[in-house]
Amino acid sequence: MKLFNSTKKAKEIDRNSPVPYNTWGNTLRYKEKYPEAIAKYQQAIKNDPTFALAYSNWGYVFYLQKNYRQAIERYQKANAIDPRVTNHKWWGWALLDDQKYDEAIIQFQQAVDIDPNAVNGYNGLGKALLAQGKQTAAEEKFAKAASITNDEQCDASKSVPNGKPGTAERSPILH
Repeated sequence: MKLFNSTKKAKEIDRNSPVPYNTWGNTLRYKEKYPEAIAKYQQAIKNDPTFALAYSNWGYVFYLQKNYRQAIERYQKANAIDPRVTNHKWWGWALLDDQKYDEAIIQFQQAVDIDPNAVNGYNGLGKALLAQGKQTAAEEKFAKAASITNDEQCDASKSVPNGKPGTAERSPILH
């Protein structure tokens, strides 16, 4: 409740800024109040149509709702505005879940290029490669993920993100 109250105070400070609405949207997303979170991201974008982070966070909500095509659209929009804030891991998972394996590989690769310790990115790469029948290449990516986490059991069965708040795999740009 503290975060929510501080967000309300921030909103009162600058109603024209997209930042407090984006933060408020994140708070609502953590509480799994997805329609309300989307409304806050939309308000952030209304205040600043070039605020890419709100598009990326909105995409993540659509991903959590298993609305992969709309998630992909929001990630594309965020990336067109500012590729630095695009969440390539979750964009990759949305593409993977939409069976767009080649595109998913591109996004997962960007995720691990940005963060060489992105376990979820390596697991996504492995999963996409496995879907393409590239067993050896997939095993290499799962092994890389396992080496980062020191988890010898890291494999395709553990590679699906749960998307729940509080997990180690949630992207830092979404906070």
